[in-house]
Amino acid sequence: MNISTIIDGFVVLIFIGWVFVFPLQKSRVRARWAKLAFIIAGFLGITMGALNVLLDIHWFDRSYIHTVYVVLRFIEGLLFGFIFALILSGQFRGTKRDESHVA
Repeated sequence: MNISTIIDGFVVLIFIGWVFVFPLQKSRVRARWAKLAFIIAGFLGITMGALNVLLDIHWFDRSYIHTVYVVLRFIEGLLFGFIFALILSGQFRGTKRDESHVA
C-alpha cells in the first residue's frame, strides 16, 4: 500500500466527518440550503476519495482512466464551489445559537 492510498483514505474519513458533524451541530444556526450544501459537499468528498483509492489500486480498466480523471476534476470543482459559497455567505461557521431566548 503506497502513501497516496493512505492519504486518499484519510480524505474519505475527513469528509465522512464533514457530512455527519458540521450540518447537524445544534449549537450553530444555519440556513436550510447551507445544511444541504454541507451534506452534498461531504458526499462529493467521499466520492472523490473513493475514486482516488480505486485509481491507486488500479481497479479501473486503462480505457476508463481518462474518464475517471475528468469526473474527479468535475467533482473537485463542485466541491470547491460549495465550500466557497458557504464561506462567502457566512454559513460556513453559522451563527451561535442563543440559549437564553429558547423557551
